[in-house]
Amino acid sequence: MKTISNIREGLARIPLALHEFLPEPGHEGREDAVRSYHTTTIWGGEGTNVHHESEVDEDDSEKDSFGGVAAQGGFDPVFEIGAEIDERFPGLGGDEGKRIEQSVRVHGIDALAWYVPFHQTGVQWGIYIPLSGIAYLIKHAFGDLPAPLDTKAHLAFHAALNHELFHFATEYTIAQAELDHQEPWYVPAKMGFLFGDPSYCTEEEQLANAYMLSAFRSMKPALRVKGKQADLRAFVAKQPAGYRDALEVRPPHWSRLLGNLADRYGSYAGKGSVHPAMWHPPFGYDWSQRFPIRPRIDWRYCPIHLVNDSARLGLPPDWLSFFSQLSSINETDGFLKKLEKLSPPIQRAWERTKQKLGTAITAGADFKKWEKGGHDLFSVRVNDNFRAHLQRRKEFDDWLAVMIGNHKEMGHG
Repeated sequence: MKTISNIREGLARIPLALHEFLPEPGHEGREDAVRSYHTTTIWGGEGTNVHHESEVDEDDSEKDSFGGVAAQGGFDPVFEIGAEIDERFPGLGGDEGKRIEQSVRVHGIDALAWYVPFHQTGVQWGIYIPLSGIAYLIKHAFGDLPAPLDTKAHLAFHAALNHELFHFATEYTIAQAELDHQEPWYVPAKMGFLFGDPSYCTEEEQLANAYMLSAFRSMKPALRVKGKQADLRAFVAKQPAGYRDALEVRPPHWSRLLGNLADRYGSYAGKGSVHPAMWHPPFGYDWSQRFPIRPRIDWRYCPIHLVNDSARLGLPPDWLSFFSQLSSINETDGFLKKLEKLSPPIQRAWERTKQKLGTAITAGADFKKWEKGGHDLFSVRVNDNFRAHLQRRKEFDDWLAVMIGNHKEMGHG
């Protein structure tokens, strides 16, 4: 994929391709939330060199919408629930909770997270996920799941993230058409959607939710909770037109639906709307190949932001904490002595693991708490047969690698 900075340079040379958008309905207060609450960029985008490990769910009942097993090698920050929050999760009450619920009925999951396009000027682009959105999904989508709250927080984050990633993939695809034919598509289309009824692109929301459901079928082992797919589908069913239509999408439908989505955007273009090279095979584009969604959308190219707006829900400011990378890892003497006795391939695998964790925690690392080892101990996958245990030292803001060994040695079976 091309970096977005390069794409924006090209778009800047096309008159009216970049623009300051009007506020979208249904996201009341989202810009205010970014200004009023602390926003943390947990991934900076631009395709940073993070390997795409694949954690595949082998359950035959969990196939993706593209006809194969869904690969899950995505961004996977660690969430921790504050000690004062118990399973009753007493949030989302009062007027603010009602406002969010009403907004979801009208604007689907985009009332809980949003995507700011790189075509927009004067604002940091990327995916914004407020903690209020995670809280809402924990309670209203995954409230009955037999899982701890931090697991539900992970599931909520991934649901919102994958929906918004499809919006990024759509914008990326349309930008390529704009650069090919040197005319604006995206901004005219967005303005047109805004004044339509409904005020969004139903074709895009259908596929964004369909992609979310597809990606949700495969998670790292700790997130393979029985019933998660059924609960997310039930949540989708309650969403408005377009969003809920994702439940009808089947593998053979994708090529046609992606073409229809491209048609919606192209219909707002000028000369491109009638240009034969823009549309369908055999003479035009094969849009199913132009959308960068297989085997999954490359999250590395899109910034990801968390908005801590917990206060407006009456939740403690630290009810949910997170970390998305391990910037400082030191090895104990015991760890280094054990590492020296292992084969060079294992030693190199550990160095790669350290490098990856220093950039971002990904699902392929299978990074998780290791309760058997005591407080603040975590386990990470080094390769198919070896794992390492790391201790989090909050007071020093670093990590200690304390043990490395095969699965049996490390107590993983």
